[in-house]
Amino acid sequence: MKLSRSTLHIKGIFTLILISSITILASLNINRVLGTEAVMRIVNPLTGDGKFIFNATEGINYTGTDFTVQFYISGISDMVAWQIAISWNNSIIQYNQTKNPLSWVFPHGNVFQQAEDEGYEIIKTCNFIEVETAHGPSQDPTAPGTGFLKAGATTIPFYPVNVEEREALLCQINFTIVAMPQPGEILQTNINLEKILDPLNPSLDSFVMHTDLTKTEINAESAVVKIIAGEEEIIRDIAITSVKLSKQKLFVGENVTITIYFKNEGNDQEKFNFTIECEKDDGSFKLTLFKYYKLLNPGQEDYYKYVWVIPANMSTGKYILRFSVDPLEGEEDLTDNELQLTINIEKKLSSFEYVLWLLSLWLTTPLGIFLIVYLASIVGFFSIMTVIRKIKAKMVRKV
Repeated sequence: MKLSRSTLHIKGIFTLILISSITILASLNINRVLGTEAVMRIVNPLTGDGKFIFNATEGINYTGTDFTVQFYISGISDMVAWQIAISWNNSIIQYNQTKNPLSWVFPHGNVFQQAEDEGYEIIKTCNFIEVETAHGPSQDPTAPGTGFLKAGATTIPFYPVNVEEREALLCQINFTIVAMPQPGEILQTNINLEKILDPLNPSLDSFVMHTDLTKTEINAESAVVKIIAGEEEIIRDIAITSVKLSKQKLFVGENVTITIYFKNEGNDQEKFNFTIECEKDDGSFKLTLFKYYKLLNPGQEDYYKYVWVIPANMSTGKYILRFSVDPLEGEEDLTDNELQLTINIEKKLSSFEYVLWLLSLWLTTPLGIFLIVYLASIVGFFSIMTVIRKIKAKMVRKV
């Protein structure tokens, strides 16, 4: 297929985007969509979940063992490109470029397979970035520390894909176990999606891109790798650590982004439900705004963004926003499963209403009250004088 000059130009741009270009991404002025509609699952193909458990209690040595991690996406429409950045403990598992050729990382049946079948060119990348060691970044893929990798793909020209109810495979990556626990020990690492790996380098974000060049943030269900050489006591504990609002003043008819921060304070992978409720401070009104779920690995912290469009007909006043996590089976510490915020919802006034409001506000001040009393006294005085003059006039006419 012969490509036009404009198509070749787009190809060049997106090649740079997927590899590392900061300047081109900045010039495109790509906007991050508020909300996390795209969901990515990091899956063990042997079990169908996000757990990679290796039982070494019988003396099995897993050092050098390879295992495959698959990445699936769902809940997204009009997708023309995707990119993910992932991290792991490089002292326990490692990425080997020679064991991950692009033809294997992007197998037949990946999300852009139909585009490829129709003759579109697929740009693919899977690059080891670095290992963050105690002494700084290292390009040694075997260095101890936190390893980082970036992968992504797009089509030339654009080929929009809808992945809403079903799941689609993005890619698959091989890891190798490089450490073994001592008897009675458990080695553990999470394979995490890094939503924003470097705030100063937008090319290292995790996102899906649409035809209008907007980005949607990915809400990931990460994976956990455990090499167990003893008994493990499971501790289950999910906490809401904080909540932030994008605006300080809330008005009817407008929207506010609510960011909820969670932490898995237990030692097992947990999938949990959470709820956002809004209640009038006097209890006269209660509304469930949103219900959803998240999956967190042991010790993992993550957030969820919810965009609340405040109804135009909502009455103004004080409300309580209540955020809660459904208790897990066997969870003992429930003190951090709920968090509340008190908010005030106002109405934006028109110019005339604003002037009237300022006037009414001013008239409630001591000076305003004095002025009202003074004006009332003047009006009353002149009213009395008018009545007296009328009485005198009548008396004169009678005489």
